[in-house]
Amino acid sequence: EGRATLATSIASYKFLIIYGQFFSVLKLACFYFGVVMCNSAYILIDTLTISAATAAMTLCAPKKLLLPRRPPSSLLGSATVGSVISVQLVNTAFFALNLLLMTFDNGYVSWPAELTEGASWWLLADNWETTVIFSSMYLPFLASCAAFAIGSAFR
Repeated sequence: EGRATLATSIASYKFLIIYGQFFSVLKLACFYFGVVMCNSAYILIDTLTISAATAAMTLCAPKKLLLPRRPPSSLLGSATVGSVISVQLVNTAFFALNLLLMTFDNGYVSWPAELTEGASWWLLADNWETTVIFSSMYLPFLASCAAFAIGSAFR
């Protein structure tokens, strides 16, 4: 069970690193388009999803038959960093593809962020961009949680 516990800790660590990295990509996209995600999206991601995903990852049972080798134990080892970077690259490519599809759609009209008043910041959340940004971020985020929680030789 010690190996499974170590694998669980490293998987949770990698998931939270992906969360921070991918959320920074999301914020950069919001700044680029001049939009803000609505408060309910932040509540869904930060409160409900992170709590539920982390709890689900830590409650995954170990496999019935464990391999004789040990899981990676280094937070900055090549296996840990490589898996985080590869997942981040796949997530970012999916995210960029969805944003490109959005901008090249015939009905797409760029959000006129310069016409909104600074005091009315909530108006920046009602547009195509925030819907596509949230949708394109949330699914890969959950997929990375599942990949790190289930896709291991120890879990």
